[in-house]
Amino acid sequence: MSDSLNKAIAQALCLYDRKIGEGDLTMETLLSYPPHVVVNIRNTKPVPACILPLFEQVVKYGDPSLQFETDAATETVIPRGDITIHLEGNGSAILTGWQVARPLVSLMARVFAKVRAAVETVEPYGIKVGHNLDLPTGYGKIIAHAVEEAGGMTLDTGLNERVYITSDHLKSVGSLNKAVAKVIGEVGDQRSLIKIVVEVRSADELAQLTDKKVDWVYCRGFSADEIKEGGKLTKGWVRMMVDDSIGVKEVVALKDAGVKCYAVGVNELFAVEDFFTVEFEGEQVELKQENSVAV
Repeated sequence: MSDSLNKAIAQALCLYDRKIGEGDLTMETLLSYPPHVVVNIRNTKPVPACILPLFEQVVKYGDPSLQFETDAATETVIPRGDITIHLEGNGSAILTGWQVARPLVSLMARVFAKVRAAVETVEPYGIKVGHNLDLPTGYGKIIAHAVEEAGGMTLDTGLNERVYITSDHLKSVGSLNKAVAKVIGEVGDQRSLIKIVVEVRSADELAQLTDKKVDWVYCRGFSADEIKEGGKLTKGWVRMMVDDSIGVKEVVALKDAGVKCYAVGVNELFAVEDFFTVEFEGEQVELKQENSVAV
């Protein structure tokens, strides 16, 4: 497994623990006993193959003895209806694991699709594709893995992994120049190992970074015209990252202004959208009777 996959799985299992806690009350009250079931899950839309290892680990987390098999092909993107995940074992564990895994792998599929489309558009012109830097807490590693598998890049996902100077930080320090100088001085010999990203809100702020040794300047919310203005002021020497306030096709024309990365917005992709259907083989789940008493 890759490092990004291991981190994504670890984060997914933390979310499992947070969501399930001491147990799945729905399963405990719905079923008379943990039934043995056979479940087939099919994709209703194209999905990336990179979701499968995380899918398996999350579903089997509650019961490692579950059988998890798939007939998915090895291509990067699996066409609609071409994947069947076969699960067999403790029905309570399967349904609980599915409830946790489904939104996570569907999120990964949405992120993968959006990043892959951007990569195909701008990468031929030497522009990288990343993601917005304000990722929701608890999901960064999962999103980052999908981004990397789609051909994008990540600038790490935690505050302990990179320096990210925003306008809020500038208020406490006093100026952009002071903030950058302070950070570079503090990281010292570790500079080559630490990425420094500075968020700017105007072309004038962008111009102040022309001769500063930062890795990326995040032009958050800029229009194409503002990027062009900033490019004239910096003569293209600043490595700009723009977000999807600028259309992906417009970004290509901004390369000479200094745009080197397009940060795809992924936060809105948390909306629920089913990528799978679940089918039980036969009538295998016995529900509790209304007058039953748990013992």
